[in-house]
Amino acid sequence: LVVWNKYVTVPENVLKVEVMAYQWGWKYRLPGEDNILGKTSIKYMDDENPFGLIPGDKNAKDDLLVDSDELHLELGQPVKFELRSVDVLHNFYVPQFRGKMDMVPGIITFYWLTPTRVGDFEVLCAEYCGTGHYAMRGRVIVDETNEYNDWIAHQITYERFLAKSNFNKNNEITFVKYFKSARTVSYLCPPSKKTKSKSFNEISFRILLESPLIIFIFLYLH
Repeated sequence: LVVWNKYVTVPENVLKVEVMAYQWGWKYRLPGEDNILGKTSIKYMDDENPFGLIPGDKNAKDDLLVDSDELHLELGQPVKFELRSVDVLHNFYVPQFRGKMDMVPGIITFYWLTPTRVGDFEVLCAEYCGTGHYAMRGRVIVDETNEYNDWIAHQITYERFLAKSNFNKNNEITFVKYFKSARTVSYLCPPSKKTKSKSFNEISFRILLESPLIIFIFLYLH
């Protein structure tokens, strides 16, 4: 009981890091400048809000969203892993950390540690979670302070993520409206039967309308 008490007693200067498990990968969320993780609820989880952050929560705006299976930690900084699962039982396991914990849907479990050496460590799921279980791997990289701060600077905040998502959505709507109009014009003004060859514009519209790959590239670049 004494050992267990030390294991679950979190230091005051701990950095909270949310670990999100899903079939079959990992995502991470870190606090922003306020050092407070925003509140979450499963009813808000979707493609535009993968962590289920509660809209209007001021502490959520600067949260850093890591849409990757690679997490960086700062050497000597105590870390509390708050563990969540989207779908089934998972287990966040880094062998060199000598600790692991089940991740249960609907419940937040946790454990904490202090990284004591720089290194690149493999993350494994230690709970059978389906056919892709064997491939559910990731990395935890423990950095010196300068390298860690550089990595942090490249992460996107929830506020910027929303702005980017809304921008892409608006561009998608504009794109669809534009080509719907183009198709309508094509129907209203069909080419003359006497014309043996199609105009360059008509061919261009047909290619754009019928090629999902080109549409995808257009949306991605804008």
